[in-house]
Amino acid sequence: MLTLLYGTRHARKEIYRRIRRNTDGARRAYLIVPDQKALLAESELSGILPPCAALYADAVGFSRLANLVCRRYGGLTYNYANDGAKALSMYRAVRRLRPMLKVFTGDIKPATLSSLCALYTEFRAAAVTPDDLAEAADRLPPSPLADKLRDLALLFTAYSGLLHEHFAEQTDDLDTLCDLLAAHDFFGGAAVYIDSFVSFTKQELTVIERMLSRGTDVTIALPYARGGGVHLLECADTRKRLIKLAARLGCAFEEQYTADAEPNLDDPLEFAKARIWDFAVAESFAGSVGDALTLVRCTDRREEARLCACEIFRAVSDGAAYSDIAVVMRNTADYEGILDRYLARCGIPHFFSVKTDAATLPLTRLILSALSLIVWDFRLADVTAYIKTGLCGLSDDACDLFEEYISRWNINGARRYLDGEDFTMARDGYTAEAVDAASLADINAIKRQFAAPLARFADSLAHAGTVRDFTAAVFDYLTDCDIKNACTRPEIVRYFGVDRTADAIRLWNVTMDALDTLVDAAGDETVTAAEYSTLVELLFSGIDIAEIPTSMDQVMLGSTDNIRIDRRKYVIVLGVNEGTFPAPVAESPTLCESERRTLAAVGVELSQSLELRSARELYSFVRVLDFADTRVTVTYHTTAADGSAASPSFAVERLLRIFGDSLLTYDFAALAPIERLCCTAAAVDAAAAAGGAYGDALRASLAKFGVVLPPLDRAHITGGAAALTEKTAAALAGDVLRLSQSRLDTYGDCHLKYFLQYMLSLEDDEPFTFNPADTGTYVHSILERFVRDTQAAGRRIADYTPEELHVISVRLCTEESRRIMCASGGGNARFISFFERMQKNVELILSDLVAEFAESDCEPLLCEYRIGMDGGHAPLVIDLPVGGRASLRGIADRIDICRADGKTYLRVVDYKTGKKVFRESDLEKGKNLQLLIYLFTLCRVTDAAFLDRVGAGSTDALVPAGATYYVVKPPTVKRDAPPAAEADIPTEAAGMLGRSGFILDSEALGHMIDRTEKKVFSKSLTRKDAGEMDALFDTVQTAIAKLAGDMRAGKIDCAGTARGANGPCRYCDYAAVCRMNPTKGDEDDA
Repeated sequence: MLTLLYGTRHARKEIYRRIRRNTDGARRAYLIVPDQKALLAESELSGILPPCAALYADAVGFSRLANLVCRRYGGLTYNYANDGAKALSMYRAVRRLRPMLKVFTGDIKPATLSSLCALYTEFRAAAVTPDDLAEAADRLPPSPLADKLRDLALLFTAYSGLLHEHFAEQTDDLDTLCDLLAAHDFFGGAAVYIDSFVSFTKQELTVIERMLSRGTDVTIALPYARGGGVHLLECADTRKRLIKLAARLGCAFEEQYTADAEPNLDDPLEFAKARIWDFAVAESFAGSVGDALTLVRCTDRREEARLCACEIFRAVSDGAAYSDIAVVMRNTADYEGILDRYLARCGIPHFFSVKTDAATLPLTRLILSALSLIVWDFRLADVTAYIKTGLCGLSDDACDLFEEYISRWNINGARRYLDGEDFTMARDGYTAEAVDAASLADINAIKRQFAAPLARFADSLAHAGTVRDFTAAVFDYLTDCDIKNACTRPEIVRYFGVDRTADAIRLWNVTMDALDTLVDAAGDETVTAAEYSTLVELLFSGIDIAEIPTSMDQVMLGSTDNIRIDRRKYVIVLGVNEGTFPAPVAESPTLCESERRTLAAVGVELSQSLELRSARELYSFVRVLDFADTRVTVTYHTTAADGSAASPSFAVERLLRIFGDSLLTYDFAALAPIERLCCTAAAVDAAAAAGGAYGDALRASLAKFGVVLPPLDRAHITGGAAALTEKTAAALAGDVLRLSQSRLDTYGDCHLKYFLQYMLSLEDDEPFTFNPADTGTYVHSILERFVRDTQAAGRRIADYTPEELHVISVRLCTEESRRIMCASGGGNARFISFFERMQKNVELILSDLVAEFAESDCEPLLCEYRIGMDGGHAPLVIDLPVGGRASLRGIADRIDICRADGKTYLRVVDYKTGKKVFRESDLEKGKNLQLLIYLFTLCRVTDAAFLDRVGAGSTDALVPAGATYYVVKPPTVKRDAPPAAEADIPTEAAGMLGRSGFILDSEALGHMIDRTEKKVFSKSLTRKDAGEMDALFDTVQTAIAKLAGDMRAGKIDCAGTARGANGPCRYCDYAAVCRMNPTKGDEDDA
């Protein structure tokens, strides 16, 4: 007899009552539930039945039932294939049959293999064989679908053979179960109850048919209700199938409705379950909802986590245990690291019911990324992924430093990592400054440590030919790096303060078992390194690692698919947003809906239609509501993880429609602050963000419990008047504040930018790409080498001929361009063309230098001279009015020297490729101090090594001759028509190379520096006598003392930053941090 019992929890209670009656009468009873619910059902039965009833009652899934039957009659199978083994077998099938296929001829991608495996499982569940597919293809006219079915028939036949060489499938057990039940009366007088199913596969229906054909009493509970609803379409379809089955077998049949099937519409939760997807009924709830159902609007997922903690503490304060509460979401990945971490901070015991993909864990990521490095020639992305596993033997600091360097220089290719050569480019990118040798040495030490095991691994893979050989190479690599012990290091196994050492050891064992499986299944298969990498990726992606609860009294967290609960007093549903819950149902990528309908027309029926899968998704929301006994809290957020707007789902709209104003709804952010302070963690978060009297009071209250936070006034940040405490500022600055011109300029532009850039070291790690902004560095480097080479050759710059300059410019430009392209991984055609144009500009600049020195008694003394740095000139030190001192440092591009009347004159030259004009008015603002700092440091700060280079004694006076900005920006000559003579263009271009600065007002010196009649090289320079020179120095000292004093006082505000179209805010990288309006205020015309 077949009995259909309609309902959910009431139907389950009725089944338990009937099992109790059966066992009291010594009649055997079997309860069949989905495999994942068997343990829960067994636990519930043990709490209802007396101890002796265990002899007569079993709670099993279909898989466990197959095991019981096989144990009695024979046919047990072991070594079941996991998803990875299935994907591996499908890969081998596609690879072998590719020449014979017409549709599946492209690259073998993991997504395609997963889809094929899922389709095979669906066909098996529907009892559709490869022969059925081939016959269906023959019944169809020539078409892409017919070709696809023939491909699938070939693939599935080969796949089944390859898989069953080493593994078994659980679907095989169901076929065996059907055969054994046809041959034996296993149930013989027992009662069978089937619960918690919405639908059945063809194999499961065949098992039920075998039961009924032998007269077994079968009771099946379905979550069906009178009147139905679109969410019950799958239940309705299952009901029809069962009724047809009973009619075909001629067995007795009865339908019974429990209270669930006829819900109490006066109960708000019952009303919600019955009416949320019933679009045919327009009635609204007439009673009082109270707090049985609440809808909460949150800003984002983090705020949903805070709300969740508040609701949990509220329930516990009402007398609930933690185990009475469940938190359900559609996708756990959306909340991992947010929800669980916040609950842990709040001290809420919880268990996250989630399966972890083994391919995402450190050990498997190490293997996959190491293989990718070898296969794909050390792509930058693979190098980064490899070092971030935490298992490559590098410390966290070393990983950060190495990643920063290789990302900045976009270093790709095995040659760059395994050539044994050191990196030579500066850590800070392409700059005119000298390379920091110590920092570069650290980076190269890291490179050698990184490359050594990978070089040995690459050599092993190069000699491998079969899957067995490659797997042996992988194991040797893991042994070489001592990965087994590295997996259990404290920094690897601790997450959120929880020791995961046992999990790390389990992962090692699971990984080794997976590699053994790979060898067992395809050890003698000949593959390339790329194919082997794909196989390993497939294998690991099919392994899920799950945990079990460690305590009884825990809040259960999980997705609608994986959470293992039956009833809870309180249920919190997170993320009920459009496109998330209910989730959109997509068509199968391998067999679309129209193709499925065509298959059904030729006799091949599959149960998983798009309509039924959509109904199942709607039912999942009702199922979540059915978890709750007392209260359901539904939340949605308005801001997605990427900052875009998020909308509530259709489920929220339906709840609002069927309940109207009686539904309790509120915005969590709009609650009074005290209502959001559910625990100390919430109070700490609020105190860290709150300002004014409320923030002060909250911090004072926390201090009573030993939680001390620094005082913070939110208005100080948004209002642009932020400041560090005196203690913090002094600790950051130290006794001596070491400054450069770029730091002074940055602080003068914006105090906050200086703090963010230099104190917090916030900067973009964008890879280096040569662009026009780097032209200055390029020219700097060439001019430095030109002067050094000239000095090394013992020549004067004025002696070069045009022919020599051409050869020199080509050589220097070629060498510098090659250095840049080598460091940045090569250059494209545009890159090379740019350098070719730059050679002409460089030749022009060198010619201009020759012309200048031919009319001058000055000679270059030093290039790229370091001041205030290790191995350089002693710095200029200034005492600050607030205490402490400021030490000035930098690099002078060029220092020229000339001698007359027993005096030594020094001139500082700085190369500029942009617009640069020396203005005295800038000095008072702390701008453009660079030339004066260098000049006066050289002349007024005694340095014995420098005096030796100059050839002066310790008592000899060094006279400041002047300072010059030499603007070497590549000039542009415009012509409306072709010029009469090509030679006019270089002459005109040379005249566009400008100079700006000042010179000592001395007739003798002026003639020594520029002997031309029209003072071509000095006419734009400002004349200053000795007294005015001293005044300039006083101005510089005052400006530095003011800026450095403010730094040391902790002023990091942006209140004084000039706004407007020409202000520093226009292109500031930190605009999002300061939150100031860049257009407010006066325009800066400077």
